[in-house]
Amino acid sequence: MKLQKNPLKNTVGFIALLICTLVFIPAQASGIVLYEMGTPGVGLGSAGYAAGASDASTVYYNPAGMMRLGKSEYLIGAQALSASMKFQPAAGSAAAGSGGEYPLGWLPGGSYFYVGSTSSNTKVGFGVFSNFGAVANYQKGSAERYALLEGALVGLTFMPAIAHRFNDQWSVGAALNATNGILRKKSALSNGERDTDGTMEMNDNKWGFGGNIGFLYEPNKQTRIGLTYNSAVNLNFSTTPSYSNLGTGLEDLLRRSGLLDRSIDQSVKIPQQVMLGFSRDLDSRWTLLGDVGWQNWANFGYKEVTVNPNRLLISDPTTVTRELKGQDTWHAALGAKYKASPKWTLTFGVGYDTSAFDDANRPALMPIGASWRVGVGASTAINPTSTLNFGYEALFTGDLQLQQQGVTSGSYAQGVMHFFTVNYQRKF
Repeated sequence: MKLQKNPLKNTVGFIALLICTLVFIPAQASGIVLYEMGTPGVGLGSAGYAAGASDASTVYYNPAGMMRLGKSEYLIGAQALSASMKFQPAAGSAAAGSGGEYPLGWLPGGSYFYVGSTSSNTKVGFGVFSNFGAVANYQKGSAERYALLEGALVGLTFMPAIAHRFNDQWSVGAALNATNGILRKKSALSNGERDTDGTMEMNDNKWGFGGNIGFLYEPNKQTRIGLTYNSAVNLNFSTTPSYSNLGTGLEDLLRRSGLLDRSIDQSVKIPQQVMLGFSRDLDSRWTLLGDVGWQNWANFGYKEVTVNPNRLLISDPTTVTRELKGQDTWHAALGAKYKASPKWTLTFGVGYDTSAFDDANRPALMPIGASWRVGVGASTAINPTSTLNFGYEALFTGDLQLQQQGVTSGSYAQGVMHFFTVNYQRKF
């Protein structure tokens, strides 16, 4: 059976996919694995992750949920994120400089998902999105510059998926995760005897692969329970830094240490995660959704690359890396859908994640901690086959400490990230 009968629909889908691939720039949230990627889940505060299964984005969230979609469909999502935080250096911080903004500014995002049928009991799907990444651009005079001046850690994921229904109650799905990771980092270097800083830059991109598997159990027409597992994905970055504007003393020190032309391992592991959720229709208008989850950040290692002349002279003259370790995180979310009229459905939800880093291991590229999410949304039926969804979410990060001995230390004031989404859902 052909997945689509109209070649025009194939063309529209491909163009949408191309646009989403080209314009997406991801941003960070609690951890650097996002729940927000331009899908209707933003309006639920991330509730409905494992058992929502109401649109094509279930390709990622729980591939078994594809079996709940009666027809073939695609989902095109666009997202805008705005956020900033204030950084205040600690008294006596090793890095001289002023405080300032952690300026994410406005960042665009998006995603594309497709689900089609091959038989009455089997569906296939595909998605392209980015739910992994962090970006930062600090001021040249800021105290954070020796830890990071500019940085981007970006992952763009391509995900084919398949699902099968065994009976009226049980479905299973699996997906391949193929992620192209891009690493860009620029740090300032203290020249000591000079008034101006030197710089160190690192650039690399690598492919990493993993998989998702999901199960959906429907004991009756009003209730479903979902369980989904995402494997870890390794991005084995390794690159030789390029240096500029080095003072004579620092350049000689780096040369004697053998660091001017040495490749540095910058491998990053996107952590594995498990999510368990439910969806319950309370009556003809109200649906309640909830999730609990775990992410394996204890196996996430991020190497902060800095050059501290005193460290090279006294401590360890062979390395400029310091590995920052994460800690496992827990997630919980609760949300609801309300069918206000035949055309309009309203959504809202709240989610919470524990912190992926403690104060001593928090990377300057990822000033993140425990966070609350609050989301609201609305969906309107344009016609029997098309739906337009709107969503807004506020993510509250709290006050965060940055304690990198010998590099920089200080605190980030209470920050709020704002996600705005719109997506179009088409069935055929």
